[in-house]
Amino acid sequence: MEMYGQPQLIPGVVRKASVALPTNPATCNINKTKTRNPNHSTIPGSIRPVACNTSVIQSSTNIVPAAASTDTTARPDQLTNQAVEEILRETRLGKLRAKEYGSTAWRPCPLRKTNKRFLNRTLISMVIHNDRVRQKTTHRSRLKLTELVRKGSGDERKRASNSSKGKGRDKSKDTDTSLPVISLIEDSD
Repeated sequence: MEMYGQPQLIPGVVRKASVALPTNPATCNINKTKTRNPNHSTIPGSIRPVACNTSVIQSSTNIVPAAASTDTTARPDQLTNQAVEEILRETRLGKLRAKEYGSTAWRPCPLRKTNKRFLNRTLISMVIHNDRVRQKTTHRSRLKLTELVRKGSGDERKRASNSSKGKGRDKSKDTDTSLPVISLIEDSD
């Protein structure tokens, strides 16, 4: 099957193609039926040698492997050979990689790369926020403590003035001069 003068490629495993050079170009007849080497069957997608008077087995010295050329005016068959070689090379490397590391070694990680800038900025803002909250709670608890100390000292003055007046009157009363215990943890909302 040929389309637009070139063979149609069928996807599959492709062997390295080689091109047989005719020994005598005048005796080469393209219209003859093509002969295949029964030992080496060609796979669709590779370039088949042109059938000439000499068989492929006899002219094995004239077979030139299709190597990657740096010529920019490469023919389509040379480009096909280069593509086949590249695919084969990648397949071999993938096979070795799969043997060593497992079948999923060629796949990239499905997760996106971590955004370190976002994480660092989040941590910094969290630390700043926590410091701010800690300062506010300590400030509030200090204010409450100073208020309680002031109230306690004011109560002691009143008690002292009242106790000096009442000492002569009633000595049997028990006066409790201790301050009440206040939990700062519950009051530091």
